[in-house]
Amino acid sequence: MNDLGPHFVHPGEFGYYEIVATEVGKAYFPERLHVAEAHYHQFEIPAGADLLAKGELFEHQAFRYGEKAFGFRGKSLRVSPMAARPGKIR
Repeated sequence: MNDLGPHFVHPGEFGYYEIVATEVGKAYFPERLHVAEAHYHQFEIPAGADLLAKGELFEHQAFRYGEKAFGFRGKSLRVSPMAARPGKIR
């Protein structure tokens, strides 16, 4: 699936989905990672960009363009250090 726009054949990705790092992507991600997704569109990575992670329904999940520009499909969820330790929040 390498075209742009909505894909009504697939139900979309809404929830947590596994993505897999490419060889280049392993410098940035674990080999397998679950991310929050909420979309039904595909996108193309820019010419000359490196694909960093792929998904089963939507191939392009993360890319790097040059050394300082990155694109991510999954939602970034950050848990504060306090929330990561149950029973320690005051």
